[in-house]
Amino acid sequence: MKCIQAIKAEYSASNTYNMDETGFLWKRLPNTGLTTTSAGKRVDKTRITANLCCNKDGSDKLPLWFIGKAQRPHCFTQNHITNTENKGFFWRANSTAWITYMIIVEWLRWFDKRAQKPVLLLMDNFSAHEAAVGLIRESNQPLKWTRIEWFPANTTSIFQPLDQGIIQNWKCYVKKQLLQFLITEFDAGRDYTKTHHVLRAIKWSIQAWESVDSTLITRCWQKGFREVEEVKEGPENNSCWAESLELIQEIQGMASSLATSDQRIKPADIRSFIHSEDERIVDSEEDITDQIIAHYSLQDDQEVSVEEVAKVSVSEAIAALNTLKLYQEQRDQLANQDLTAQLRKELRILQAEEISLKKQSNLTSWLG
Repeated sequence: MKCIQAIKAEYSASNTYNMDETGFLWKRLPNTGLTTTSAGKRVDKTRITANLCCNKDGSDKLPLWFIGKAQRPHCFTQNHITNTENKGFFWRANSTAWITYMIIVEWLRWFDKRAQKPVLLLMDNFSAHEAAVGLIRESNQPLKWTRIEWFPANTTSIFQPLDQGIIQNWKCYVKKQLLQFLITEFDAGRDYTKTHHVLRAIKWSIQAWESVDSTLITRCWQKGFREVEEVKEGPENNSCWAESLELIQEIQGMASSLATSDQRIKPADIRSFIHSEDERIVDSEEDITDQIIAHYSLQDDQEVSVEEVAKVSVSEAIAALNTLKLYQEQRDQLANQDLTAQLRKELRILQAEEISLKKQSNLTSWLG
């Protein structure tokens, strides 16, 4: 790590990045005892893989990449999504829904082209990462801007910033939205297995990634590189969950509201629901062969008189922005990503304003 520390010192915080993958069990429920007719008591293991990358100061959280089994999931077709980048994410597919070295080659070239300046990229020595870097270095098109350095073997859980609480915090925000969705569906008497789909989960994931705070990201980098002393004592405050304790309590409360009357939701169960052991990315001797097979195997988604213009209401503005956002997402050509991100931001602001106006209206009615 001393070698990496010395190399890292040559780059500014904004030019130092960490990338990693995690499994994402997007259908997995908390252990609440609640089931639906179609879900039964079987533990759902439907999984995709998510690729996350950010810089040290949190000023650059790269768009998420997802790997699933279907090249074009049905929900993509139903929502007229032909270019997922317009939705704010990348989608790749193979028969295992795992990351492969060919996807990493594509990701690294995309990352390098996006950088347009010298940057440092820190990665673990997962076989797909090493194979991809090897292929690029042996090719006649090496990376132009990116220097890649490896964490020491078997130390990523100790040093890698994304594993110090960034991924866990991201998943907390995702699972919080899942629980909110479940509560709505159960209250309405709907079977969530008929209404939930991977595009909805990805939408939550994008919103969750936007919610991960830059100060949290910086703290996780500092924790991984031992740049600060822990202020609080105790294993809880030094774990990868330390940055998300309030969120975990909130999620536990929501899960408890879904639980059957005779069941108590344990903190360990909630953490497993948020970030399951089944979502770990692990290597095996067969990985390279499996990646080759997976890569080639897919499952088949002048002046004029001016008339008075009526004042636009908040709800009308929200509807108009939603229409514009949908248009951007459904375009065949690559849309303006800065515009799409700004639309999402404006929608959040207007939605908060709408809620505030409704509260004021209700209070006025009550007082009147």
